[in-house]
Amino acid sequence: MNWQGTSSVTHRLFARRAALVVSFFVSVVQIHAQTQAEMNAQARADFARADVDLNKTYQSVLAKLPTAESKKKLREVQRAWVTSRDAEAARAAKEAEGGSMAPTLRYEAMTRLTRERIKELKAMLDHGDESEPKSVATDTPAAPASTPTASPNPSSLVHGFVKTFLVFPDTESPNGRYAVAWGLPKHPEVWAKVCRFSEQHPPGPELPEEDWKEAHEVFESVNEVETDVENYIVNVHDETIIRTLHCPHGLGVSADLHSILSMTSEYWMTPRFRPNLHDLKVLWSPASDLVLINHTYRWDCVSFCAVLLGQTSSELDLSKPLGAAVRNLVAKSFPKGSGYTKSELDVSYSDMRHVADNKFSADAQPQVGRQWVGDDVTVSFTLNSSKSGKRLTLLNIHVADQ
Repeated sequence: MNWQGTSSVTHRLFARRAALVVSFFVSVVQIHAQTQAEMNAQARADFARADVDLNKTYQSVLAKLPTAESKKKLREVQRAWVTSRDAEAARAAKEAEGGSMAPTLRYEAMTRLTRERIKELKAMLDHGDESEPKSVATDTPAAPASTPTASPNPSSLVHGFVKTFLVFPDTESPNGRYAVAWGLPKHPEVWAKVCRFSEQHPPGPELPEEDWKEAHEVFESVNEVETDVENYIVNVHDETIIRTLHCPHGLGVSADLHSILSMTSEYWMTPRFRPNLHDLKVLWSPASDLVLINHTYRWDCVSFCAVLLGQTSSELDLSKPLGAAVRNLVAKSFPKGSGYTKSELDVSYSDMRHVADNKFSADAQPQVGRQWVGDDVTVSFTLNSSKSGKRLTLLNIHVADQ
């Protein structure tokens, strides 16, 4: 008997069986991946349908409530419920430990809780006008006596409980009550998409691959109407707009940027996206009664303003006076024979600091387009408010080389 030949045949049979096993394993993995993506998509679609039903039921209940106070209470309860639902869904998704099942677990939890909420709201409808929404216990502290009066902004409200505004990350005041936010009241259909996507995809977890296309679509829809974006100072506790910002834009910048800045005068952000080469920095006073807001595009300041909060808020443009002071100093260091002029000098700001009381400072970066970059300088300034708290003025400016 040819043992060597037998061994060779056995080896080939073993290799063929091993290849079949590997091929089967790979196929199973691929089928599982496809199936999981389909499951994620189906779970998301189920939640979308449930969310539509919830909006309809919520609107029906809201329309039947007899008083403005009861309607207000229902809105508060509904907002608290949405926050609770999203938190519970996020906990459910954590069970997958970042795996591909996480979206399905999250959407399934959101759908289940949404259906339960629909039943509760329908029960209120069955009881007619006698049913009042129950209060929700919160740990929100009582507003201080100096809380700014929130001016109503009906044009920025979107039907249902879609949020009036979205708060920018890292812009909350030290007391947690105020923040800088944005809205799109002139385009409710676009704004509804932004809010819905933001609700379904909170910051933190990686965005599922199948949702990136929708994220791009949301971003582009805002990009097309960005000149209608509004920026606000808001009270995040009672979700009211304190002030719509009107900081002057594009003052003192080089001519080649005027057209660009005129088209991107307001700052906005969608989930995972923000306008390209734009940056927003915010600095609050320790007492949370004054905020500096710095919007920069590339190497130039779009707007730099201070807002004083009081019974009536006050807004002060900082970019023009600070920019003039920086230009006067930096122009002395232009290279000989360059031909540069102060009017060509772009100035941007960073690293804003609260020095003491009403004194602040920031680092200023001077630049002439892409042709020349000067050394950073420090600009210090003092802000003062009138006794009535209605007016904010700039007392002095000091610019010095670092």
